[in-house]
Amino acid sequence: MISIITICKNAKKTIRNTIESVLIQRDVEFEYWVIDGASQDGTLGIIKEYSDRLDYISEEDEGISDAFNKGIAR
Repeated sequence: MISIITICKNAKKTIRNTIESVLIQRDVEFEYWVIDGASQDGTLGIIKEYSDRLDYISEEDEGISDAFNKGIAR
């Protein structure tokens, strides 16, 4: 199994395509984490639409590296 981590903040325009491009993968078993930096533009609502197929965290962070480290810790 592999772990896939997507980090984002205020990515309403692109997050759906990103999530769907990961979820259509069929040749490998994976877990999928989306780490959201407490978006305020509707990103979290889109992420929640897929909550039966991925795990997510939405909270303030200290930037890209901090968000990615949160994903790795999971």
